[in-house]
Formats: sequence, structure tokens, C-alpha cells
Amino acid sequence: EKIAENPWAQRGAVIALAGLGASSYVKNTAGAAESQDRIDDLKKNDPNNIGIGAHESSRDGAKSTASLSLGVAVASLVYGYFAGVFTE
Repeated sequence: EKIAENPWAQRGAVIALAGLGASSYVKNTAGAAESQDRIDDLKKNDPNNIGIGAHESSRDGAKSTASLSLGVAVASLVYGYFAGVFTE
């Protein structure tokens, strides 16, 4: 039996992809929050600080990556469900 036809291998691949997406989502969401905290601190001390723009770019990039990662996680689970990977 080929590995691609093995139901346990298919389940493992779908769950691994969903896990990677979820992990990336959590990491990037935390990174966006950290950047936002730094933006807030900088704005309190000096609203014209040149570092604010860099932190805003970092926050926005982390949010975008988090959204894409969540999409990958959900899409892989939906694929697994409709492809019958989770049924015997």
C-alpha cells in the first residue's frame, strides 16, 4: 500500500498542516500584540518617535501572517473533513 493511500498518513498530514498553521497563528498574534504594546509605549513618551512606523509595519505584517496561518489551519481541516480523511 502506498503511503499516500494510507488513511493514517493522510490524517497525520492534515493534522500536521493544521497544527503548523495554528502554531504560526498563535506566534504571530503574540508578535502583533507585542508590537502594539511597544507602539503604545512609544506614543506615550514621544508621539513623533520615528520607531513607531517600524513597529506599525511589524504589527501589520504579523497580523497578516496570523490571518493567513489561521486560514491554512482551517482549510486543511475542512479539506480533511470533506475528503473523508477522518472517517474509516
